[in-house]
Amino acid sequence: IFGELRVPLLADLPLARYLGLELGYRYSDHSISDTFDSWKVSGEWEFATGYRIRASLQQAVRAPNIAEFFVTGSEGFTSGIANFGDLCSANLNGVPNLDVQQYADVCIAQGIPASEFGTWVSTPNYEAQTLFRGNPLLEPEESETLTAGIVIQPPQLDNLSISVDYYDIQIDNAITGIGGAGIVGLCFTINDPNDPVCQNVQRNDGLTYNVSVVRGGPYNIAKIATSGVDLQINYVAELPNWAAISAEGATLSLWIVANKLLESLTQNTPDVEGQDCAGFFGFPCDNNSFGTLPEYRASTRLSYDTGPLTLSLQWQWLDGIEDAWPAYGLELFGIPPEIHEAELPNIGSYSYFNLSGDYQINDVWSVYGGVQNLGDREPPLMAGNSVAANSDPSTYDLMGRRYFLGLTLAF
Repeated sequence: IFGELRVPLLADLPLARYLGLELGYRYSDHSISDTFDSWKVSGEWEFATGYRIRASLQQAVRAPNIAEFFVTGSEGFTSGIANFGDLCSANLNGVPNLDVQQYADVCIAQGIPASEFGTWVSTPNYEAQTLFRGNPLLEPEESETLTAGIVIQPPQLDNLSISVDYYDIQIDNAITGIGGAGIVGLCFTINDPNDPVCQNVQRNDGLTYNVSVVRGGPYNIAKIATSGVDLQINYVAELPNWAAISAEGATLSLWIVANKLLESLTQNTPDVEGQDCAGFFGFPCDNNSFGTLPEYRASTRLSYDTGPLTLSLQWQWLDGIEDAWPAYGLELFGIPPEIHEAELPNIGSYSYFNLSGDYQINDVWSVYGGVQNLGDREPPLMAGNSVAANSDPSTYDLMGRRYFLGLTLAF
């Protein structure tokens, strides 16, 4: 059951050409996740012609879907837990684990004898079975979103529009799929043998005491938060007649969209400090499938329009990023910073250029074409830090320069 209400408060007054509110409410009854509600309150104030302030506060709820509840999942094997992730081991891949004692309760509860704890060493390359299944105990996610911004369309420049918006989004009880290695790492971060996450780690009791089975899946982690500032600029300029190829004249349009990412935080449980992954790539920041998140990014398009012809040049710019492993991973796994040397400590900024155009032959036929990734810029190779395809296809172009040409028939 839902409803929305638009409430005009003031209009056509000094300092209030328009002032109004929008209200919304939704009540939901879910067969598994019980009942919950969501709402929004937003306002708009045009204090002078072409100058408008807007803001909103919203609460949203998402119930787990069928796959998150009941997916039969998959299974595999990994040796990474024994080599790098088992913090019960007094030695990891030849490096002393100086923090092993702080995990005594978890390690002993999982089956390592108290008499051997502190000297026991995991078996190198021991294969642990990793299972991924649905989680019928999931609860709904809840989010709160705050936005505030200003829109400028000055009457003196009716072809110019500028908007600046701040956003702050926080999700509680966020659902994230956690694999085998992630479950083990999260267990040591929680460091509570009674936590359900730690109880999903099973050891080879009475034999080698290595982690033998890990049950992963979707979990309600504590919080995901992001905030930033968006900028959008649109400007259209009339060109002189000599720049046109038709009697309809010509225009030059500039479109800019930019983002400053202030925060991209994931907090796995309320008891641990979150990781702000704005400007970082690789583990553990890629463990939640958000991909590579530059602090700054911008996209600019310059378009020339005259009669039936449109030509556009687009420039996409991505800020440089740093490896998350020295910032977060070393501490997470108790590895001394002085023995670590990153093979790829950072990735520089990236620029992509795309050229496109279309021509309206007549009322029926039009032709379009262009070149993407004009400079044939290759993606950064991230090796073990890659999201997919040895890089991050959600952020970088993997295919290089490519051409397209098409013909459109309207009837």
